[in-house]
Amino acid sequence: MLGQKDRVFINQLKLNSWDCTVIEDSQLLNGFRCCEKVLSNLALGASQDYVINELREIVENLGSQRQAVLFLYDEQSHKLSAAHVHKVASNLIKSIEQEQVGQYLESCAASVFLGQAVLVDNVKSHPNWVNYRDLAEQAGIQSCWSVPILSSKGRVFGCFSIFNQNSGLPSDEDLEIQTLAAHIVSVAIEKNQLEQALIFAATHDPLTKLPNRTLFETSANQALRIAERRNLPYCIAFIDINDFKLINDLHGHDIGDKVLIALADVMQGELRGTDVLARLGGDEFIIGLADTSSDGALRYIKRLEKKLNAKITALLNDETIRLAVGIAEASEEYPSLTELIKMADKAMYQDKQQKKEQRKH
Repeated sequence: MLGQKDRVFINQLKLNSWDCTVIEDSQLLNGFRCCEKVLSNLALGASQDYVINELREIVENLGSQRQAVLFLYDEQSHKLSAAHVHKVASNLIKSIEQEQVGQYLESCAASVFLGQAVLVDNVKSHPNWVNYRDLAEQAGIQSCWSVPILSSKGRVFGCFSIFNQNSGLPSDEDLEIQTLAAHIVSVAIEKNQLEQALIFAATHDPLTKLPNRTLFETSANQALRIAERRNLPYCIAFIDINDFKLINDLHGHDIGDKVLIALADVMQGELRGTDVLARLGGDEFIIGLADTSSDGALRYIKRLEKKLNAKITALLNDETIRLAVGIAEASEEYPSLTELIKMADKAMYQDKQQKKEQRKH
């Protein structure tokens, strides 16, 4: 779905002296101009959806009786998924999506597998289409041209395909605009990935990949207000690894990092969808537990200790880890999140000191 910003871009596009919905005699030049406008809007903040929709229309308007579909490639499943199905029969698209990509599977899967254009002039006679001929005939498709969407480093993001109701191969102009459109899509995808990576880096801890304090406070504040409206308990638990410096000194910082990662993994594994977790720095972590009393939070911590020690036995030569924990509960009264965090922090240092005194005796 296009956002308000995208609709503004589209309105601006319609005001240009050249019309991107009509390809005239100089179709290559007009196609380049239309693609250039999309690229400019992408640089100004247009979304990936806007880019795909506009480029699909540009490519389709190069000729009659053609339908453009952009497929994205999933590297885990090795399958394609149609980003924006336009007019092509859904049964044909679903069939393409069900198969893993391969060199001898229709045009789209072969293009992604090979990382190069696969241009089929007649799907009825081409061997790649033997299992898709009936579906293609039902959809009125006689030829299919697919070009890969390649990243700046050669990674295959998917393909830009044209399904035609006429047989034949694309003209040089057709193929050049289609290839340019695929390139602009790759720019949009890489731009989106970079933006997401920057957002993640700004809101997450680089070692454990947990949210940082800023993101935690945003989520925990919302959860605390919900708990207050529903008159439910809400707990903040401050967690610290006792004698973590000793672990680094005896086993090295690499092992210390692995212990922190293990603790983060165990905590994430025990979280519910309504809970929030963050690493504050060093060996300090904080958890917001929704609809949980202090007793419930203590039970949660005991499970953490047990699972953590089972996970890191080999790392520390059978040594065990004890956690220092401070818990602050909001139930009858609901202080601010800042106050709850201060209360939990203070309780954690008291717990740490008590356990230190116990070890002396």
